[in-house]
Amino acid sequence: GEAGLPEGARAAPRATRVAGPTTYWELTHHGLYQGVTPEYWWGHCNGWAAYVVAEGGGPPLRDIRVRVSGSTLTECASIERGCILFRTADIEALMTEVYHHDSATMSGRRCETREDLVLRDVYGRPVDPACRDLNPGTMHVAMTGLLGLGASSISSASSGRAQRSFVVDYTWHREVWSYPVTSFTIDTMAEVSAQEAARLVCNGGYQGADCYNYVLNPNARRFVRVGARYGMISDEVSAADLLRPPALRNVPILNAELHYVLELDDRLTVLGGEWIKNPALANGVNGKAMHPDYLWIPVRPQGAGEDGDDLGGSGDNPYIAYSRARALLDLSRRR
Repeated sequence: GEAGLPEGARAAPRATRVAGPTTYWELTHHGLYQGVTPEYWWGHCNGWAAYVVAEGGGPPLRDIRVRVSGSTLTECASIERGCILFRTADIEALMTEVYHHDSATMSGRRCETREDLVLRDVYGRPVDPACRDLNPGTMHVAMTGLLGLGASSISSASSGRAQRSFVVDYTWHREVWSYPVTSFTIDTMAEVSAQEAARLVCNGGYQGADCYNYVLNPNARRFVRVGARYGMISDEVSAADLLRPPALRNVPILNAELHYVLELDDRLTVLGGEWIKNPALANGVNGKAMHPDYLWIPVRPQGAGEDGDDLGGSGDNPYIAYSRARALLDLSRRR
């Protein structure tokens, strides 16, 4: 066959014909070149999660057919010709792409170490600060503050207080799985002594750990043991489900457990905390090895090198304008 021929005698690889520079850029920069099914388009969970958190008003509701009238996108009547069909998944993909390289604020850092190579101290905590993130005190404040009490939007100072979702890297080690956190439940909250807090942190530790005195934060005066759960929207949708509107996909909420000790001062201000094993079960979830790596909140879709309409730059598709993608989303939300 041709594989056995000298390289110079082989036929040139077949070129992929595309409609324009937008598609060409996507095929050559994201996923596998010449692959056009959704499975070939990878590494966009951060863009999708940012879009879900940043854009209020819910997902697209229906497929639409549109045409360009001057500089405006207009929905077509059913009998009109020369219109372009955008399915709800197409609109979600465009919004995902404009948020793929965005401006955000974050807490914690990405752990770049493979899980089995992470070095630990005598308490069983990762030695590398990037792998010890996220501090449970920060996660607790994010859940109870943003999702519980509510807050103003960081991208709009004039916005009122409302419950705000945020994004977490679900796994603390090298792999990155970015999901929007949309709910939480506090199952256990009990004040404990300093000695009990030290014992809880020691569980899963090694010889040499001080299991009688809490020495990890000299400013801590009171301690609370917390067992919690948080719910995330998963982006795992089959190719068949992508043909259905988001409301009909029945994507289950992904739930995860958290176990930690909060460090408080005398005024009950949260100073920080430590991840612990679930003390209620012998083989329960180990919070030291199963907690978010970092959390972040998208501020705006424009990233470095991009103009005010998200055009330009090299982090995401430089040919997709935020205003056009958002116009499609707005049209699709109309019933």
